[in-house]
Amino acid sequence: MAIIWLIATGRLIQNTISHQLSLYTTVGIGEIHYETVPDKIWPITELTDIWGIGPRMAKHLNRLQIHNMYELVHTNPHFLKQNLGVISSQIFATSWGVDHSQLTEPIKTKEASLGNSQVLPRDYLAQGELETVIKEIDEQVAARLRHHHKLAGCLSLSIGFSYTAAEADGRDGFHHAIRIGPTK
Repeated sequence: MAIIWLIATGRLIQNTISHQLSLYTTVGIGEIHYETVPDKIWPITELTDIWGIGPRMAKHLNRLQIHNMYELVHTNPHFLKQNLGVISSQIFATSWGVDHSQLTEPIKTKEASLGNSQVLPRDYLAQGELETVIKEIDEQVAARLRHHHKLAGCLSLSIGFSYTAAEADGRDGFHHAIRIGPTK
């Protein structure tokens, strides 16, 4: 009887979102109790199967010699905090079947952002070539800012390496952001 109520509730949520926001959604229903965590969560071998652990986090965990949920749950949380920062407490809690999500608090949306990305046809190794590509992207973003009558308060640059470069030394890119005074 409880599962029928859960399915009906899931359908009600889907219909409400569809009617109010014109978005189609999926709803997952699962029941894990604290006593079943060792049987349901710890045997999971693919870290990316866990909510909150994406491919980059999984790679980071692998570098820390954590390859599955059993190893994660048996890792010292202080070691995780040292190596992963604040996100460590969330994924460690998940490994024990605990979700600290505050469903009653309103979600704060991020401010609007304007950006541009480009996938390059080959590896760019010369500094001059890289500077030219970055300047072209900068000009496109600046033009979009002016078109939308917006000011920039943060500059952000992300560069991802090709698979060839990533395989050579294990790095897959970097990201850097800096806050600035609002400017066009």
